[in-house]
Amino acid sequence: MPPRLSVTLFFAAALAAGACGQDRGGAPEGSPAAVVHGAADKTLAVHRARVVVDGPDGRHSEGVVDLPARLGTLTFTAPGVASASFPIGSPPPSLPAEFRRIEYTDPVAVIELVRHAEKIDPYGGLLVRGAGTVRYDVNIRLPGQEPFFADVYIDSGGRLRRLTVPEDRKDHRPKDRERRLQRLITVDLELP
Repeated sequence: MPPRLSVTLFFAAALAAGACGQDRGGAPEGSPAAVVHGAADKTLAVHRARVVVDGPDGRHSEGVVDLPARLGTLTFTAPGVASASFPIGSPPPSLPAEFRRIEYTDPVAVIELVRHAEKIDPYGGLLVRGAGTVRYDVNIRLPGQEPFFADVYIDSGGRLRRLTVPEDRKDHRPKDRERRLQRLITVDLELP
């Protein structure tokens, strides 16, 4: 074997071996509706997750959460606001008004939103914090409320890895050529 070919094969094998153990899997199995609606149970079964939430104007919260037990603490930060830590769940009155929404304070309630998804449309793949996912464009219709759009990212194991929703739930999904920027809140779940 010529030396150049053997060196090329060695590096190709090393690259392939280095990719092992990372979730770069394909699409989850099942119909889009079954995948999205089933994501809540599969995600909650993981138990622990690192939650990272980013919103408009630099608003941020993050922490480690035991999902089924609904236990954990999130730390909230925003420009010009002192950071504060609170247990997950209902937002405390001392939290600034911009943070008093489930996206920042209750990751379990965010996961539960996917149970109310409708008009589910697979969009494409994306890496979310190192995990391969498929994005689904959906509408979330909570009982007694108008639907709002969301982007749901689900890994090959059928677990929710990211949910993006508009800050103003009355906003419509932007069209392909629409130039206005959306004010979005993104909730990421880093799972073991």
